[in-house]
Amino acid sequence: MIGMAYYGFIGYLLYKTYKHKLTKLILISLIIIIILLIGFSRIYLGVHYFSDIVVGFLIWTIALALFVCIDVPEMWLIFIVAIPLQVLDILWFLLRKVKKQQRIFK
Repeated sequence: MIGMAYYGFIGYLLYKTYKHKLTKLILISLIIIIILLIGFSRIYLGVHYFSDIVVGFLIWTIALALFVCIDVPEMWLIFIVAIPLQVLDILWFLLRKVKKQQRIFK
């Protein structure tokens, strides 16, 4: 769910940039809708299970929270955390695929 981190970080930058509260509310709402639609589309297309999406959201929410708490202005630093988290996300996906195939062959 790298889209979660990407759009979440963009939402955070927009939140810091704009001063008007209504503009902030509208932009953050749109970002949240986009993130949820990405997750829903992955389930709808059958690419991921619901649990994969939830784990991806949790992992990237933690990563995004770390950047917001640290308030790192350099966006490239997100990739230092993104690479290991993406590996964890891929491993979770592969583990689910292996378990599914084991159930099919039994």
